[in-house]
This record gives sequence, C-alpha cells and structure tokens, in this order.
Amino acid sequence: MNEEQGVRMAYVELANARIELMEPSRPDSPVSKFLERNPAGGIHHFCLAVDDIAATARVVAGKGVRVLGDGSPQLNVHGERIAFVHPKDFLGALVELEETSKG
Repeated sequence: MNEEQGVRMAYVELANARIELMEPSRPDSPVSKFLERNPAGGIHHFCLAVDDIAATARVVAGKGVRVLGDGSPQLNVHGERIAFVHPKDFLGALVELEETSKG
C-alpha cells in the first residue's frame, strides 16, 4: 500500500524486470484519474533504473526534458529515490526514474 499515492500494489518479480500492478485506494489518486480517462485500463507508466537520480535528472533536464515535482527527493514504497518525467517529453508515456540501491 502506498498511502501517499493512494494505491494498493502487487509485484511480479522476473529475472531482469519487475511488473508493478496498481489499484486505486481512493478516488482522488493519480491512478483513479488515469482510469477515469482510460476505463479499459492500460500502462500508467514505466520505470527505468538509474545509478544517481539527481545526476540523471540534471542530464535529462539539460536536454529539455521536464522532470516533475519541485526537485525535492521522492521515495517509493521500497525507500528508493524516484523522479518522474513529463509524458509530453516521452511520446505520451509517463516515465519513472528509480535510483537503484547500491551495495
């Protein structure tokens, strides 16, 4: 459960990927709003693992890509640092950047 984002989550772990399944837990969550616009469901976002979230955000921003939020670090339910890239800068796909754990 991610109370901040208003979703219940389940994971499918694969050898080199993890599929995250989300269900809204409240009507004002981003996933609820996505499902209102896409009643058949679909892919809400995809995630790319990066070594350094701040450095990656600076590089993509330097190329004109909008990183969402106010610049303060966000954490996912696993405690890893994340950031999101604006869908309009990636052919309509919301992209999550996730800092991989070191060690």
